[in-house]
Amino acid sequence: MIQPLVSVVDHDPIVLNMLESALHQRGCGLRTYSSGEEFLAADGASATACIIIDVDRSGSDGLELQARLVATGCESAIIVLTTHEDISTSVRAIKAGALDVLGKPIQEAHLLSALDEALRLYAEQSRVRALRSTIEHRLGTLTARERQVLDHVVAGRLNKQIAAELGVVEDTIKMHRSRAMRKLGVRSLPDLVRFMLRASRNDPSPNETISSRQLRV
Repeated sequence: MIQPLVSVVDHDPIVLNMLESALHQRGCGLRTYSSGEEFLAADGASATACIIIDVDRSGSDGLELQARLVATGCESAIIVLTTHEDISTSVRAIKAGALDVLGKPIQEAHLLSALDEALRLYAEQSRVRALRSTIEHRLGTLTARERQVLDHVVAGRLNKQIAAELGVVEDTIKMHRSRAMRKLGVRSLPDLVRFMLRASRNDPSPNETISSRQLRV
């Protein structure tokens, strides 16, 4: 499994010391940047589980950095650090999609709680990406006719109805259906319908899983 990375746009030694110890215990790596400009120049968001931005130390505008990351489709959780008195910044950061906003001086328990939530979300996103990859790979093994037959099956049509629609005999439909289900690793109609519904969505639901039986090659 790839080691999760946490990127920190900050050079506060107190925050960095907290993170170094916590991330070591959680098996994570740490990358630090002194400014938002340095972070962007180094493509710091790449393969990063969490990005921690100190808006008071991140350069021209820490919130602008957050906005640019969100605009580019960055999926990493973002934690913003700011002063206790800066309510306006906190509200703007939350509205822009920050996972959490922590006031300074940072309470270690609050920082670690936010970090753990970010890592949990990263693990879930990784699971969803792996599931999506599995679905796309298996669909790619189907022939055009097999996919056509399955689309009819999922629409609720019987084998004889599909045969009439496609101008073939019913045994041919049964053959294509059987081969397609074998390629997808499903054994029943409910499993097939669930698989195809996931395939029709851009992202499989985080609350849905394909069983080990369905994922068996």
